Amino acid sequence: NTTIGTSSLTTPTTEPTPYIVCYYTIPGSLNTSGNLSPSYIDPSLCTHIIVGFASIVKYKLSTSPGIIATLPNVILLKKQNPTLKILISVG
Repeated sequence: NTTIGTSSLTTPTTEPTPYIVCYYTIPGSLNTSGNLSPSYIDPSLCTHIIVGFASIVKYKLSTSPGIIATLPNVILLKKQNPTLKILISVG
């Protein structure tokens, strides 16, 4: 008789933590009032913040002056939520 190896699957003991993704558009690109600054964001509500927009020009990442000026203020949100992940939307 030949015995084929078996393995047992275990179920996780805890539920995975859900991702709560927030999206922030740089003021002026779609927000004509320009009043929504990153300081209005409650970073405890988000696991991730996606900042829009950057683009690809001639195979290189291209950012606007608005994103360059605003991104440091978004990064400051990590002081309130050190596990916050910050991403840039490219498109």
